Amino acid sequence: MKAKDLNKELNKSQKINVESPRFIKTLERALTLLFTEADVADRGELSYVQFYEAFKLLPTYDLAENDIRVLLALADENSSGNITW
Repeated sequence: MKAKDLNKELNKSQKINVESPRFIKTLERALTLLFTEADVADRGELSYVQFYEAFKLLPTYDLAENDIRVLLALADENSSGNITW
């Protein structure tokens, strides 16, 4: 479920300053928790579906669906369809 047009998804998303140290620390904590709990096979990577489902289970971050899609697109640096740690 990769975002086809990242700019379109960014425009729909909440306005988040992704360069903010606070955002980066929050995202790092969320990703650490996400990988620890979602990578049950201990492969060091998650599929888009695993990543998406794991983020939906983190209610304390209250991210909109479009925000999760933006994070997916940003996290998949090599467009492999997997998010590696």
